Amino acid sequence: MNRRTTLFSPQRALRLSLCVVALSLPLAALAQNPPTGSGQTQPPATSGGAPTTSAGTTSSGGTTSTAPVSSSAVVKLTKQIQGDFGYRFVSANGDTALTALTPLPAATGTEVVVGVPSTVDVKTAKLEILDNTRGNLARFPIKTDAAIPLTEGSFTFAQRINVPVQKAGLGVIGAQVTLTDATKTYNKTTTLQAADGGLARFDNVPLGKELTATVSYADHKISVTQTLPATRTGDGWSPMAVDWADAKTVPAPVPVAAAATPTRPQRGESADSDTRRDRSETQSSAGPFSGVLSTLVSLLFLGAIFYGIYWLYQTGRLKNVMDKLGLTNAMMATDAGTGAAPSPFDKPAKPPIQPITDGTADPFGGIGMAGGGMGAAPAPVASGPRLVATMGTYAGSIFPLMGPSMDIGRDAGNPIPLPNDTNTSRRHATVQMTNGQVVLVDNSSSNGTYVNGVRIPGQTPQPLRPGDEVNIGNTRFRFEA
Repeated sequence: MNRRTTLFSPQRALRLSLCVVALSLPLAALAQNPPTGSGQTQPPATSGGAPTTSAGTTSSGGTTSTAPVSSSAVVKLTKQIQGDFGYRFVSANGDTALTALTPLPAATGTEVVVGVPSTVDVKTAKLEILDNTRGNLARFPIKTDAAIPLTEGSFTFAQRINVPVQKAGLGVIGAQVTLTDATKTYNKTTTLQAADGGLARFDNVPLGKELTATVSYADHKISVTQTLPATRTGDGWSPMAVDWADAKTVPAPVPVAAAATPTRPQRGESADSDTRRDRSETQSSAGPFSGVLSTLVSLLFLGAIFYGIYWLYQTGRLKNVMDKLGLTNAMMATDAGTGAAPSPFDKPAKPPIQPITDGTADPFGGIGMAGGGMGAAPAPVASGPRLVATMGTYAGSIFPLMGPSMDIGRDAGNPIPLPNDTNTSRRHATVQMTNGQVVLVDNSSSNGTYVNGVRIPGQTPQPLRPGDEVNIGNTRFRFEA
């Protein structure tokens, strides 16, 4: 019995905890930086997985390395327009991205210099410029002997066009949607799934050409023909409404995140989403050794902390520390008339429930109760128009609407910022207050803005009424006033 008491004495427990902490530190360092050959491999580099700068450098995982550049691979652009642009190199038909989308370098005067990585064939590849504001694309053959003018007329493709197919405001599923031009040069077909929410998505759509969208469902078929201008608003395609009795529907919109994640970066994805994907791929490629070792280190460290607290409690030093800090004055006070000191670890007794007497007012109001009542009524909740997030990353957040105009979007500088919602545009929508009326305006966003499940036209004020549901990206709000 004495030997067992000596073995688990507080002094030995303290020594054991110190040893565990000392062992945890080198194990933690080993888990963070496993030695070469431990079985952990770095994710392989891909041709379009790392951003490429104008000087031909690539950055991945926070480090920057210089990539070789072809001897004559320098493209000059004469920038004749202003805006937010990005660039990358694509295959001849534009369907395959050869490098990641990168912000266009700053101009020296009106000239922009872009370096071409040595992995890009200057004879067959093309330089693609993306207008981040309008979602339009321009493609140029790679020329190294003369400057290429970048003008409004250079943008001849839409990055993405969504063709809404709806029945009574709900998205149709199971229908086949085809988008084609008169010469069949552009001819693509997609089948609407439940995750699409009634939106048929088409990439690299030509601008300034007559296009025909055809919806086929069982024995039904409708077609709409129109020409997309470069100055289109939003997606530029009006909803195609059907009244087919046998058409199946789903609520619209469905968050884009519900769709399958592509294997390569899609057009229009932000740089921060690429960074998160790279980080996720790096973590998933780590071997099992790192995860097991990290868990073991965490358990040992927690065990050491609990042993230290146990030793302080057993030796009475925990109480001395609390006394010096003044934390036990109230807890260790002697009960009146008994002289017994309660334990600091005892739960405080609950106050007795006040009896409700006849003839009194509502006891929850705190007025007219026996014994003087429960005090003043709680302060009223501040009123005023506001957006209450009910779904998505920001669920539970309340955004008061103050001032004549408030922007909503992914930019952290917006009055209503949604930086963690990657399906929102930088300046997605604006809430305006005019003569006491609250209206919502979609700023020609890529994924659109929805009120009560119906997409609102871009740049068109939409009045909001209390209880209206607003969908922006993956976030749903309820308007209250």
